[in-house]
Amino acid sequence: MIQAILFDFDGLILDTETAIFEAWKHLYQEFGCELDPVAYSGCVGSGRHLFDPERDLETKAGKRLDWQKLRPGVTAHYRRLIGEADALPGVRDCVRRADELGLRLAIASSSNYRWVHEHLTRLGLFNAFDVIRTRDDVARIKPEPDLFQAALAGLNLPPPAAFVLEDSPNGAIAAERAGIFCVAVPNETTRQLPFPDSAWKIDSLAHKTLDQLIDGVRERTASKA
Repeated sequence: MIQAILFDFDGLILDTETAIFEAWKHLYQEFGCELDPVAYSGCVGSGRHLFDPERDLETKAGKRLDWQKLRPGVTAHYRRLIGEADALPGVRDCVRRADELGLRLAIASSSNYRWVHEHLTRLGLFNAFDVIRTRDDVARIKPEPDLFQAALAGLNLPPPAAFVLEDSPNGAIAAERAGIFCVAVPNETTRQLPFPDSAWKIDSLAHKTLDQLIDGVRERTASKA
């Protein structure tokens, strides 16, 4: 029986990932370079231990760069884009319906707590979540399972009692490793990336009601039992 939903944050609730990618892409172009979206996907939903755009740009530009001067511009660029953005389509309806159904909600994010709190508060969604787990709470971030395991522990629920909503392959892999069924909801940045076969991929949360999602998760998990 589904009792909870575990939400990713970046790229799933708020499309921060496309904004950050666009900010880096703009900086690369200033140096006459191109940012490879597939290579960049290594850090989407995870961290720079898998792909570091600073090192990559220095390699492509063929020189050391002054990041103390460049970083503030990248940050200002993506913060402006993110600050103008609302929750992604279908998110608010999903949260509202979950409340009506008595489901518990959790966030499991590879970002830090301050970032997640800031934007959930701006969107008016912070109080909708019973548990929030971020990179501040675990030793390893996605694609490792620690964040989802920590979220489940906070809810005091076993893996079969929940499902995950994720936008990135790294997040879907983390859910798989945690033994939790994943509904993959790619955004503009992650849509072209390969997801694990264990995930159920949908186009948007606006294209399915939460009731339809729950029915689909039950059918798919029952067929694998």
